[in-house]
Amino acid sequence: MVPDGSGPVIKKLRESKDLERCSLPGETVPHILARIGDSSSSPSPTKAATAAEVGQGSRASLRAQAGALYRKNATYQRRNICSNVCLLSAPIFFCLMLLAVQIAINKLLLTGADFECGCQCTKCCYNNDRNNCTAVDYGTCQYDCLERNSSNCGVRYSTPQQSVFCAIPHTSSWPAVLQTPAPEDRAAPYKP
Repeated sequence: MVPDGSGPVIKKLRESKDLERCSLPGETVPHILARIGDSSSSPSPTKAATAAEVGQGSRASLRAQAGALYRKNATYQRRNICSNVCLLSAPIFFCLMLLAVQIAINKLLLTGADFECGCQCTKCCYNNDRNNCTAVDYGTCQYDCLERNSSNCGVRYSTPQQSVFCAIPHTSSWPAVLQTPAPEDRAAPYKP
């Protein structure tokens, strides 16, 4: 039974694009209206079989499904371009911010001889007396250092605070050291 098209719902459906969205491939507008008009009554077995046959034969291929999914995702990403730009630029922004903080701390707070690796003192003078100066071969100058050899720096010429900033090119290779007590101080072995 094809409805005459006088109902308000059917008029709205004809005017809107919803008919095209809910139709099966190969269906025409009168067939869709007939299907909508007959939805209140019980469907006949021949109609159900016809719909099942149409449903089985209209499966899309994997390529068509993948293409549709790609187009859907591309449209979604195009709509949300602002959030995509924010997602991509946020890590770059925070890395640049950390770099700026590191440079500011290094330039403003960590300046001076206490925050550099210690270098060999070539003129260690007692009470700034230039006549009473010696070169330091090992350790730091206990008095006033007037000249330093900037090409000979390392942990051995540094104070404990300066040694943190020294590079260690060859670390000492000690074997693993286990601090075990002397045999006479050890507990007796377990004997059940």
